[in-house]
Amino acid sequence: MLTRSRIVAGALLGLLTVLSPGAARTKAAQGRPAAKPAKAVAPAGAIPRVSEKNVAKVLAKYKNKVVVANFWATWCGPCREEFPDLVKLYHKYRDQGLVVLGFSMDDTDSIDQVRKFIRDTQADFPHYLVDAQDLENFINAVDQDWPGAIPTTFIYDRKGKLAKRLIGSQELGDFEREVKPFLGR
Repeated sequence: MLTRSRIVAGALLGLLTVLSPGAARTKAAQGRPAAKPAKAVAPAGAIPRVSEKNVAKVLAKYKNKVVVANFWATWCGPCREEFPDLVKLYHKYRDQGLVVLGFSMDDTDSIDQVRKFIRDTQADFPHYLVDAQDLENFINAVDQDWPGAIPTTFIYDRKGKLAKRLIGSQELGDFEREVKPFLGR
């Protein structure tokens, strides 16, 4: 089945990203201080669901902003590792017109784990839970060139046009380098 093949390929790509030379860069290994203890700041209430039918509409809501749309899951190690840098990015640049959107690829019955992760990481930007009837169609609705691997981050300019595709785990400096050119426009 093509969808299963794409998910397996995405998982393998994520694994290769983690195992490639220099990719296993943990925060501690880089000499960075550990994250501060989390405060309960996760958005209250339900996390809206998004499907292949409405993902374009969700992204269009943020036109006139630079959008960093991150696709992740709680079971994805590289996703969990990069997430604190997305929170830092959002806090640093939100006043300049940046919005970060988190799209959890977790199963819909894992909503409690998703909420806990969002709360624990103090990720106070908008979040969505992917609830696709057909994952292949959802992936194509986001970007036909996306193999479905996570973590993946898409950067949209202020006109809503896809400007960058970042497949694999990123760090704060990577995110900053990619979004800064769009913030001044």
